[in-house]
Amino acid sequence: MRVAEQMVTAVAGTLVTAYGVHPAAVAQIPVGTATLNYMVTTRSGRRHFAKVYLDHASVARERQVVELIATSTPTEKPSCPTVMHP
Repeated sequence: MRVAEQMVTAVAGTLVTAYGVHPAAVAQIPVGTATLNYMVTTRSGRRHFAKVYLDHASVARERQVVELIATSTPTEKPSCPTVMHP
């Protein structure tokens, strides 16, 4: 199995186990420099965006940004749980 196919399988598995999202399709989006990005479509047709960080330092920085945004806009806080996938 190619690395790209392994990543798609890993993303799909993580979505099921961590979020209860059951993808019907996962396709890599060819953008990003420090991340791998995926368009996920569920069986019901709902679309999600999945971002896979290539290093843990990027996750920590992204989490800080989300926390800053959450404290800056008291009427609407983003819901972006991060799951570390080995």
